[in-house]
Amino acid sequence: MERMYGAPLADDAIPPETTPMRMLVVGIFFIGFGIFTGTSAFLS
Repeated sequence: MERMYGAPLADDAIPPETTPMRMLVVGIFFIGFGIFTGTSAFLS
């Protein structure tokens, strides 16, 4: 999943200032995915 950002898989290779933004993007992605799967499971 980290490959999308073009960054190495190691967390220490990422500058500290970019970590909150990356966590925010990943969090939004997981929340959106959870809502999508929950809605599709509820409607099916």
